[in-house]
Amino acid sequence: MARPVLDSSLVPSQLDPVLKRIARRRRRSEGVPSGVDFPTLEEVCRKEWGRRLKRVWHTPISSWRGGGAAFVWLEMEGRVTKRVVVKASSYEADVFVASTETLVEAGPPELWVYRKAEPILRAFLPRTILAAEAASGRSGVYVLEDLSWDYGRAWDHGRGGNTLRDGVMGMFRMHTALASAVETHGDEELIRYDAAFSRGLIAYAENAITAYDGGGDDSIRERVLGAWPRLERAYLDDEFDVSTDGVPIHGDYNGSNVFVHRRDRRVKAVDWEWTGYGRPHADLASYLKKASTDDVSWALDLLAERDESRTRHEHERIFLRSMLERALWDASLNAMQHTSDRGDFGYLGPRVNRALVTSLRSLDQLRNG
Repeated sequence: MARPVLDSSLVPSQLDPVLKRIARRRRRSEGVPSGVDFPTLEEVCRKEWGRRLKRVWHTPISSWRGGGAAFVWLEMEGRVTKRVVVKASSYEADVFVASTETLVEAGPPELWVYRKAEPILRAFLPRTILAAEAASGRSGVYVLEDLSWDYGRAWDHGRGGNTLRDGVMGMFRMHTALASAVETHGDEELIRYDAAFSRGLIAYAENAITAYDGGGDDSIRERVLGAWPRLERAYLDDEFDVSTDGVPIHGDYNGSNVFVHRRDRRVKAVDWEWTGYGRPHADLASYLKKASTDDVSWALDLLAERDESRTRHEHERIFLRSMLERALWDASLNAMQHTSDRGDFGYLGPRVNRALVTSLRSLDQLRNG
C-alpha cells in the first residue's frame, strides 16, 4: 500500500516546523535539483565537511525563474547527512520571460551581496557556502544555510505583532549594513530605482497589464486600465522626485523573504536579486503589504523618528506612492510571466489580481490624502 503524502502547505502553523519537515521529506526526489550538478555539490562537501558525497535528494521551494530554490539533502560518507538550500536562478529571457522588457538587470546584485558582504551585512544573510556566477552573468548558483531550522518566515509565524515589527526594525539595521558594504566595495552592480526607472515602469506595466489575459472575471484589470491616466499622473507627480535621497535597499523585502529567529529575534533576508538604490519606503511597502493599519502606522511613526528631514505626513505620502509602485511592479512581472507559454504558471493569476486591487487602493489613498 502506497504511503500517503503529507502536503506541507496544509500543515497548521502551530505545528511548524516539525510536521512541515516531515512533509518535505516524504516528497523528496532523489538526484540533484535543476540548475546544479553533482560534481559541484560534491566539491562543496569536500571543502565544507571534508567528506565525499554519495547521494543527493531534493524537494523544491520555488521554481518559476529557471531552476529556482530547493531543499537539498547531501548524504556523505560516514553516514553524515546535511540539509542545505540550493538556489539556481536564471534571468535570461528564454527562462524568465518577464525579463525581456524589464528596466533593470536582476541577478548581479545578489552575487554582489553574497560575495562582498562584510560582517555587518553578513549578519542579515544565511551562511553562504557557495556563490558562483554563470557565464552569462545573469544567472547564479548558491548553496546556503537552511534557515528553517531556527528561523520562521515573517509572514508564517507570529502573524503580525512583535514578529512583524522585528522585521521592520531589522530592515532599518539592514539598510545601514548595505550602506557600509557600498562604501567598501562600490555599487556598480546595484539597480537604480530612479526617475528613469519610474517612467519606464509605467510604460512596462501598461503594456503587461493590457496584454494580460488571466481568464475569468476581467473587471479588475479593466478598472485599472480605465484609471490609467490618473494612476500615471499620481505615480509620476513631481511631489515624488526620486532623483535624490536614494539609499541601498533590498528591493524585494516581502514577508516571504524575511526570516525572524524563533528565540533571539534576529532578522535575515534572502532573494537579493533586486538590491539597489531607492527609498527605504519601498522596502517598507513591500514588507507591509499584508499588515494591519495599526502596524503600518507604527512603522511610519518609526520611520519619521529616524528621518526628521520630512514630516510624518510626507513620509506617509511617499509610502503610499511606494505601495503603488510595488503593486505595479508585482502585477506587471507576474502578468508577463503568466501569459507566457513556457511553464505552468497558473498560480500567478491571483497574484496579478491582488496587485491590481492594491494599485487601485493606493491610488485612492494618494488622491484623498
